[in-house]
Amino acid sequence: MRRTGWIALAAVAALLAAGAWYALVGTRTRRLRWEAKKLVTKWNERALEQHREQQRRVAAPELPKVEIVERLPDWPGFRGPLGDGIVRAGLRSLPWSEGGPRRLWKQPVGGGHGSFAIGAGRAFSIEQRGEDEVVASYALTSGRELWTHRYPAHFESAMSAPGPRSTPAIDGARVYAQGASGVLSCLNASTGELLWSRNILADAGAKNLQWGMAGSPLVAQGRVYAAPGGEHGAVIAYDAVSGEPVWRSGSRRAGYSSPMLVRLAGTPQLLVFDGEGLTAYAPNDGAELWHHPWETDFGVNAAQPIVVDGEHVFISSGYGRGCTLLRILRREGRLEAQTVWENRNLKLKYTSGVLLDGHIYGADESIFVCLNVRTGERAWKGGRYGFAHVLLAGRRLLIQCDNGDLALVEATPEAYREIARSPALDGTTTNPPALGEGKLIVRNASEMISFSLP
Repeated sequence: MRRTGWIALAAVAALLAAGAWYALVGTRTRRLRWEAKKLVTKWNERALEQHREQQRRVAAPELPKVEIVERLPDWPGFRGPLGDGIVRAGLRSLPWSEGGPRRLWKQPVGGGHGSFAIGAGRAFSIEQRGEDEVVASYALTSGRELWTHRYPAHFESAMSAPGPRSTPAIDGARVYAQGASGVLSCLNASTGELLWSRNILADAGAKNLQWGMAGSPLVAQGRVYAAPGGEHGAVIAYDAVSGEPVWRSGSRRAGYSSPMLVRLAGTPQLLVFDGEGLTAYAPNDGAELWHHPWETDFGVNAAQPIVVDGEHVFISSGYGRGCTLLRILRREGRLEAQTVWENRNLKLKYTSGVLLDGHIYGADESIFVCLNVRTGERAWKGGRYGFAHVLLAGRRLLIQCDNGDLALVEATPEAYREIARSPALDGTTTNPPALGEGKLIVRNASEMISFSLP
């Protein structure tokens, strides 16, 4: 054999040995991380139970019952009253002192990746406590636990901490919560009494996703909408009072975003950013109105679509996929989606963006971007906030950095301008913030903090 042949053989052998070593070390590293994560989870659970026991020793405050009212709460569910991350009630700016916003309270919380619904002096969350998922109600002013509803369910994946991925929704005197394994619960918002429960995966004949059911329930017009994917219904509408299925539609595989009720081309539509693309359904009977294919290498479509105006909608995904602006129009009696532009200038991985004056602000993987939604061109890129969640109040962007910090950035396409930044949470977070009744609540897998933003 020639010398070059021996050299090639030696190189292949070295590569195989390196691969085996990497696999061995990688497996050991992952196992060590897994064990450390379990220890931290158990410590958090013990701290949480000790805190709850201390609270039980003090008389609970009297709070009014949650009544059915016409006016929606400031923050009734995931990303606010319209699901677009925009603060509309009260706040017009977000000033705070050099030391950051004034903290009201801080306490342990069960694991999970969701946020809070806020209304009637309460905050509602869904958490992981031991082997149970727990829907919890807290007094907004003190953080005191008012009631819990728990049931056996435990979901975790190799690349994320255990716990639910969604945010509850308030509708009048009821609160709805969807767990990572597909359990959809309807509870009395005042008492926590279980009114009904379904498993959306069982109803749809679907298997769970790699990273669990992440969509938050959408409650509108007397129905609760869920998107489990599956042969017996990619999307299911339940009666909000009885929990009985009203309709099932489609068979596309699920994504990680939440259903949205919008109006495009003069037509009410239920938008679902599923694992295959953006699909629109008729809210009354579930008929599919149109579909735009949009796939990633891992089937992860997680960021919420953004309705730009009466005929345009914007979507974006991570994993190198990018973003696009679609025009929805009616042609020969049917709705269809046309691509206006498509590029990689903004890749929203699992956090969503906000829209102001024709510009979208959001985390392009880990760096913040301002994007002209009409042209698809970047106005600026700056600010290393990680996979950050963002809310818009007036002309200020409130950014929950993934390292736990809070930041304020001016919402202008002229230039990137950070106004303030201050520490908030101890450790990393994947959880969106919630802002209602003058209170900002942030959390991670082990603690929750409330700040005053009157």
